Amino acid sequence: MKNAIIPFSALGTIVKGLFDKYKDTIYDVYSGKDETQIVPVRQMEKNRAAILFVHGFGGDAHETWGQFPDFIKDDAALGGWDVYNIAYNTKLFPDIQGIWASNPDVTALAGLFRTLLNNRFSLKYKQVAIAAHSMGGLVTQRAILDLIKLDEDSSFIHSLTLYGTPSNGLRNARFGAKLNKQVKDMASDSEFIKNLRSDWNELIGDKPPFKFLTCAGDLDDFVPPSSSLEPFPEKYQKRVNGNHTAIVKPATPDHISYKVLRHVLLEDVDFFQGKWDSAEVALEMGDFARARKKLEPRKDDLGPQEIVDYAFSLDATGDHEAAMLYLKEQSEKDKTNSDLLGILGGQWKRAYLSDLKKEHLQKSLELYKKAYDIAENNKDPEQIYYHAINLAFLNLKMRKMGETKKYAQIAIDNVNKTRIESFWKYATLGEAYIYLEDEGNAYYNYLIALEKNPGVHEKESMYIQWLSIVQQLGMEGLEGRLRKLFREGV
Repeated sequence: MKNAIIPFSALGTIVKGLFDKYKDTIYDVYSGKDETQIVPVRQMEKNRAAILFVHGFGGDAHETWGQFPDFIKDDAALGGWDVYNIAYNTKLFPDIQGIWASNPDVTALAGLFRTLLNNRFSLKYKQVAIAAHSMGGLVTQRAILDLIKLDEDSSFIHSLTLYGTPSNGLRNARFGAKLNKQVKDMASDSEFIKNLRSDWNELIGDKPPFKFLTCAGDLDDFVPPSSSLEPFPEKYQKRVNGNHTAIVKPATPDHISYKVLRHVLLEDVDFFQGKWDSAEVALEMGDFARARKKLEPRKDDLGPQEIVDYAFSLDATGDHEAAMLYLKEQSEKDKTNSDLLGILGGQWKRAYLSDLKKEHLQKSLELYKKAYDIAENNKDPEQIYYHAINLAFLNLKMRKMGETKKYAQIAIDNVNKTRIESFWKYATLGEAYIYLEDEGNAYYNYLIALEKNPGVHEKESMYIQWLSIVQQLGMEGLEGRLRKLFREGV
């Protein structure tokens, strides 16, 4: 009976002890009092991302996670995330019908949690991360699967991190199953577990549409790895220090359990050189995922701006090669669209900045030049300055300073012909003035660009480009000022 929920020899003692412990609340709870709680740890009006901590069987909102939520709250890199503990009805004593109402089963708890997600959290937050312990991981898996199954919006789910969750059930839960419906659902041969795994394999499979990890404690004798880890591919598995309860009660932020969750929240930020706010990155990544889902079904019949949006959504969600192939196909269909050629040129430019291969630099230059010639022929100043500033950058990389300054001046001249106010307009001026060695005007225009609230990807694009330029030109003073401006804001 090593993995039994309630060992037979100790059952009587446990039930009596728990009854004594909860006797002051037992009749209130089971006479209809709603024990579902949403306990804020941090709740800021401006925040649009949140992390929810969900306890397991017999747990509660105040003790299960120990200092874990406070470590999130005190982490400066995670200041954009609101933090909540979520509690629900779960008691260790048996269900006894006729004396007091029983615990809801796990399916009912999942329905409640899905309602909270739909009617509370998705209304305020664009991204919600979930950390769940033990049975709480079963509740959250079922809730998310039901969102998908019922074709309800699930795009706000940023991530799911499980700790010690019996995703394959527990073989020795059969004894306790006769006394408690929640224990019954956790049995490895229960209909709940069978349906959970079947639906996960059908609706999610090996490619979750959100970030996902499942963690097993190295000393967890309660939930074996065969249940917590093995239902999922190895790339989603993590091992952490501690027994079943200790894995969610880190004593310090150095504990691996905390580091695992922190990495999930900061993973996208680590991709960027600018090190932007993690919640801001999560929000934008969620927007790209939603755009991709919306546009993908009719990707071959999109309007000009939708084509651009879809290509960006592919790139932002990790399908860089698919984005390049799609842009190439669309640009061949419309050979007069300089914008598509420029975006495709930008993909090759990013490839060059990543691997410094000259053939990628040359490919980018060819595409931008072709796009520039089309824009010139169309007398389109906005497209002209867009392509000219990139030609200035690429010529700098080829160490052709004369061509660089020529295209920089062309970019400035055409910016001044446009009336459209955008951050790209001022970012273009900022970059052009760097090439012309006018540091004051460069800084001033980047300041205005940031005041117009560009998204993370736009800021990252500006950041990578000016950083590469000033480092090549040896402009250390301007580099320091711009780093401070982009990281600390305006």
